[in-house]
Amino acid sequence: MQRLMVAVSAFAAMAAAPPASAAADKAGAEAILRDYAAIFGKIVDAKGLVSVTPSGADYQVAWHLQKLFDMMRTADFKGEIKAGDYVYRLTPSSPDGWTASANLFPALSFKGATKQGVASGAINFRGFAFSGAYAPDKPDFHHSTTSVDSAEMNFEIPDPKAKGTISVVESGLAIETQAKTAADGSVDAAFAQKVKSIVEKIHVQGETAGDFTFTTGESGAAVTIEGLRSAPFMELWRWTTANAAAPPTPATQAGFKTRAAAMLPLWNAVKADADIADMKFASAFGDVGVKSLRQTFRFSGFDHLGVAEVGWKVEGLTASSPLMPHIADEFLPAALDLDMKISVEGVDEMARAALDDPNFQTQKPLSQATQDKIAAIAKRGSPKLVVAPGHFTTPAIDLAFEGEMALQDPVPTAHFVVKAKNFDKSVELAGKIGALYGDPAHWTVALAFVKGLAKDGDEGQLVWSVDLSADGKVKVNGQEMPTDK
Repeated sequence: MQRLMVAVSAFAAMAAAPPASAAADKAGAEAILRDYAAIFGKIVDAKGLVSVTPSGADYQVAWHLQKLFDMMRTADFKGEIKAGDYVYRLTPSSPDGWTASANLFPALSFKGATKQGVASGAINFRGFAFSGAYAPDKPDFHHSTTSVDSAEMNFEIPDPKAKGTISVVESGLAIETQAKTAADGSVDAAFAQKVKSIVEKIHVQGETAGDFTFTTGESGAAVTIEGLRSAPFMELWRWTTANAAAPPTPATQAGFKTRAAAMLPLWNAVKADADIADMKFASAFGDVGVKSLRQTFRFSGFDHLGVAEVGWKVEGLTASSPLMPHIADEFLPAALDLDMKISVEGVDEMARAALDDPNFQTQKPLSQATQDKIAAIAKRGSPKLVVAPGHFTTPAIDLAFEGEMALQDPVPTAHFVVKAKNFDKSVELAGKIGALYGDPAHWTVALAFVKGLAKDGDEGQLVWSVDLSADGKVKVNGQEMPTDK
């Protein structure tokens, strides 16, 4: 049971409680309900949000979503939300193991008054299918797949100044989750999602009238968690669920902090990637297109050395608009490849300092003493920013760059290298832009000065090696720059 919640998919989480025995009977159904209550809270059973019914060799589990939305209704919300039941079959497959399947996800709709008017909308999932398996006796103990032929969303915009409609269609949606036991007893979990296409259309009437269309080709996202501390995570989850209604006291704070500290460093690493192909935005004001967009994210656990990394890679960027100047095509970015990483020592000390603060787990900010302590740890933790070799290009500019900066106090130190091809085209373009705005010489003079600082590199490149020293001096290719102007 302690590893169930590492299943990233919401559908897998709903099907995550294994039956108490292989026989589909009343006792097994009651055991499943007890497990759900332990994971999601007693409200699941007390309010009848979930029902479990023996059905042959299986159990039929129903989440009554209408009851959930009715509970969320407040005096400020005058409308209504309609939802059917999410039903799946749970089949015992081994001691404490199961398989699950579903072939329908209910439609959702809402309608209600807002300050701007009456808002309404509907969401439908066509061709829905889910299957999952949990086998605690195997290293690869969890796997699930979800597919949707199309997810269709339609909304009414109530604002009188911009009344209209929004429609979104995601076609060919596929989701997969996996979890396995790592060598140290922790858990490695993975989530992957793909969609064949997305089409979003917005029609607006009123002061900002117009039609807008956003589309993508095949796109995907993936998240992996390495070394998740699943046992203490589940202990904290269950404890928090059981004490959700308890008033905050020193005892409950201590109980939470003890369990939270046992989770550190939470995981070894989290990695996330997203890829979007053939992204386009079209409107009467102009069109923007991207052939491919990739985003990456890396984050270590709350270990001694904390590392966070983020990257973007954009290719085939195009834009056109009747509002743009005629030379815009020459300076609009065509491609970007940028990856930055920041690291600092003592992240585990910072996390424990926050946990030890008396204001932790309250609505109050951390005490000033704790904030000062965390700042001091970060200051002596040798924080560093690293920019990996990257590129930035337009039809007139071709830049390559890399470097790093030590974020020390009081003055950072840094070393960066910038390389440029076809720099004369950049100077020529600067003259055109200056002429367009009545100042043809300003930017050409500035770029001519920059060019004069460069050294010749390979293949006709110009190279600038920039150094920032601890005494505040800036040097470009060894030549000291004035810093008092």
